[in-house]
Amino acid sequence: MHASYDVRRVNHSVEYKAEDGANVNQAESYFSRLRRAEIGQHHRISGHLLYQYAKCGYRRSAGQSEEPGLDRLLAPGRRMTASKDQVVSGLIDKRRELAGIIDALQRQLDQHRADLTHIDGVLRVLATDLDPETIRPKRAYRRNRYFARNELSRLCLGALRTAAGKLLSTDEIAGRVIAAKGFDVGDAILRAAIREQVGSTVKRQHRNGAIENIGAGRSSRWRLAGS
Repeated sequence: MHASYDVRRVNHSVEYKAEDGANVNQAESYFSRLRRAEIGQHHRISGHLLYQYAKCGYRRSAGQSEEPGLDRLLAPGRRMTASKDQVVSGLIDKRRELAGIIDALQRQLDQHRADLTHIDGVLRVLATDLDPETIRPKRAYRRNRYFARNELSRLCLGALRTAAGKLLSTDEIAGRVIAAKGFDVGDAILRAAIREQVGSTVKRQHRNGAIENIGAGRSSRWRLAGS
């Protein structure tokens, strides 16, 4: 290096910088930027490409663009306004769509509330001893693409019934349900989706007293009540 570069030294045990101004601030700053780029952006630097990474680090430390042509593309007056306008236009259209959906749902909700008020008024006239506020809301049934209404409940009970008192995990019940429906047993995504639905179903059946639960969390096991 001495043959090709002007090399100077600073003895940090004596001074922060030499009398001629020589210091290692730039070298330490450059190395720090290169290391941060490796840790946070590149994650791994190949040896044969080290020069390219080092050049990017130098450009960053010198306040230059890492891509030679990027400064020209981002020059004043060439900010890719066409692309920006397209993004803004798309966001405006999406917002209008969502606002329309919210407005329609709000009108529907207002109508339902008005209907509920009228029904409560009639109930107070026809059944004076009944407080409509004490009537529990009926849960809206959400149909899914895998099972008909109440089909999953029947399949879960059937799986526990054929287990003959053996404790089954939620995943084991899901596996038997998948087999009973003739679904692909090797489809991990399908199994995870059905396992989640089975978990909700067996918990509801447990609250209703139809099945018993042993354990908690992932170690939970299920069986028919009284078996």
